[in-house]
Amino acid sequence: MNNYFGIGLDAKIALEFHNKREESEKTRSRSRLFMWYGILGGKELMHRTYRNLDQRIRLECDGVPIDLPSLQGFFCFSDL
Repeated sequence: MNNYFGIGLDAKIALEFHNKREESEKTRSRSRLFMWYGILGGKELMHRTYRNLDQRIRLECDGVPIDLPSLQGFFCFSDL
């Protein structure tokens, strides 16, 4: 069971990495996985698909909107 989730740069890289890892047996060696994580992270930093994330996410806590300054990712953790 997960009690956290992420939105943004880190989440997109992690999802692409997970998909690449399950794609083929050849991509499962530790050194190749390390290389792929670096490639996917570098690609994401160049394309900057996470920009303006603060304008696409609205955070509200107990009915009060929370201001999100320039944001690259959002991580929510729940201590159950």
